[in-house]
Amino acid sequence: MAGTLVLKPAQGNSRLLAVHSEVHEGDTLQTEDRSYARIKFVDGGEMVIKPNTTVMIERYRYKANSPAEDSSAVSLIKGGLRSVSGLLGKRSPEKVILKTKVATIGIRGTHYGVLDCAEEDGRNSCADIRTADGSTPPPGVHVDVVEGRIRVTNTAGEQEFEAGQFGYVRDAASAPEAVPAERGVRVSMPDSICRNNTSGNTVGTSRSTAACSM
Repeated sequence: MAGTLVLKPAQGNSRLLAVHSEVHEGDTLQTEDRSYARIKFVDGGEMVIKPNTTVMIERYRYKANSPAEDSSAVSLIKGGLRSVSGLLGKRSPEKVILKTKVATIGIRGTHYGVLDCAEEDGRNSCADIRTADGSTPPPGVHVDVVEGRIRVTNTAGEQEFEAGQFGYVRDAASAPEAVPAERGVRVSMPDSICRNNTSGNTVGTSRSTAACSM
């Protein structure tokens, strides 16, 4: 991690986390300004969260020898993240979802990014972010896929996105739609979040490093 990460447990008081802190089912994580955090799940999956981001681990069930119990549900309350599936996502992809305010994302062995651009006090929370054509991402949820596939679903419809594609959902009443690459949003993370604070060595495999650096 880099910066400040606050944990709000399902019960008890909020507290600051350090490198190697444990996170459990029911916990809510919140990064402060200019802060990043990399969460490693016990099945080998990873999630990297951007500054000013709030996520809740609603449900996480994984036992190496009990695939019938597999289950994972993470809610992106605000901000942005990148996610790389672990063993749970490979053997039970139908049991892995990410929720946002406007749609639910299902995965198929995937490396993808999600960014929630919201109107806050009359200002777009993504005002400092630019798409490939130099424009500001409009309010709504933006997704990009590096590997595998995702399916974005809400009450207005559903859309599947493959590697190299970008998607957008304006609000809960609007169907997910594909957008051209020049207007797509690639959720980026700094290389430094992939490095161990004590040794400076790259952590994990090239696959996990990509989750941080895209």
